[in-house]
Amino acid sequence: QNLSGQLLEYLEPKTKVSVAWFKIKKPGLKATELQEKMMNIGVYILPGNYFFWSDHEKGEEYIRIALAREPDMFATAVQLMKKVVNE
Repeated sequence: QNLSGQLLEYLEPKTKVSVAWFKIKKPGLKATELQEKMMNIGVYILPGNYFFWSDHEKGEEYIRIALAREPDMFATAVQLMKKVVNE
């Protein structure tokens, strides 16, 4: 939930899972573009287009983040992601 704000919106899970979904609120930023930027700094996320089989373009509004990581590693990744999203 630390990533929620003006540019990303945390989506409450409907079931208990080890991933979190976020809706990208920054105008013009696509999930695949954010994925590429994050990969360049060693943080891996999945764009939502992989999960929207009937409309891949709609999935460009969402990212999925794995939560099953060491707390320190996850905290570092969150800070790096905030920096990239706010660019």
